[in-house]
Amino acid sequence: MSKKLFVPIILCCVISLCAGCALGVKHDLATVKPHLTGQGSGEIALAVHDQRSFILNGNKKPDFVGLQRGGYGNPWDVHTKSGRPLAEDMVSAISNGLADTGLNVKAVAASFSESPASVRDRIVAIGDNRALLVTITQWKTDTYVNVKLLYDLRAEVLDAKGIVLGHNEVRGEENLGGNFINPPAHAIRASPEAFGHKLEALVGSPTILDALMGGTDRITPAKTTAAVGKNAQPQN
Repeated sequence: MSKKLFVPIILCCVISLCAGCALGVKHDLATVKPHLTGQGSGEIALAVHDQRSFILNGNKKPDFVGLQRGGYGNPWDVHTKSGRPLAEDMVSAISNGLADTGLNVKAVAASFSESPASVRDRIVAIGDNRALLVTITQWKTDTYVNVKLLYDLRAEVLDAKGIVLGHNEVRGEENLGGNFINPPAHAIRASPEAFGHKLEALVGSPTILDALMGGTDRITPAKTTAAVGKNAQPQN
């Protein structure tokens, strides 16, 4: 067989293989344990509110976490491995990270359809003088050969009166690398790793941890931790 025929055949095989691999991809985010340090006590309420535009308008389901493209670039939805909404997986991951800090985390379910004001009021009423509210404005991976991550997360620590004791944001767009032969396998590894890093940058910042551990008894001036990554866009 001539080289002129061999190369197209190999390319067609790779494209067909990629198309098959793109189906049914799931990312395991609930078992992620971000590295969060500090020592505190008492109970905090924790809620994650998914406010991604494509969830609010019904275009995607709450367990949607990204796209996996086939050999011709055709997109397939990627979902959480747990089958639960992304917000619930994020609650689990943050709880995992806070498990060794001495804080008793009480998870509070928050539907994407619930108003931000309602979610805020409920977690303030449940928490023991401290509540952590995380809002997801964006979380989405897009994988063809490389994995592109878009993220926009905000964390707020509230006291029993709903006063903000500390807040932080991370947002940006990053290239998580890739694999020409098996892009989905790379995404399955890279996405949870990035998930953990972003939660560490968001919740692990001194602004948030000090407030959670009881070290802040006043409103903290607006401060944003720069998002981690080559193409991250820190907010002022």
